[in-house]
Amino acid sequence: MAIRLDRNQETRNLPSWYLTDGHLDYGYAITGHKAQGTTARTAHTVSTGSTGREWVYVTMSRGRDANTLHLVQPEDLDDQCTHIPHARPSELQALTAELGRRRAQAAAIDTLSL
Repeated sequence: MAIRLDRNQETRNLPSWYLTDGHLDYGYAITGHKAQGTTARTAHTVSTGSTGREWVYVTMSRGRDANTLHLVQPEDLDDQCTHIPHARPSELQALTAELGRRRAQAAAIDTLSL
């Protein structure tokens, strides 16, 4: 079996004994929506900069042994201005801003006036 590593795209060939000795297993992934209410051994969350704190809480509370947050490169601060090079916010600044944003929406039952 040939595998390609994520970290450097290098291809490696695994000998058949490595597979028959049980050193390789299937990996599974589900969405955060599907994962609500479940517990996994490890959980990985991809933060895109448009996620709110409620979503990060839901996804980062699924892992029993580990919860990992992966930050993607933040977008430019102002896409409309092309003549001035804008500095990108640091990953920590982007995460702090993301966790400060509330994305919760009121349920219809909460907005009804009886």
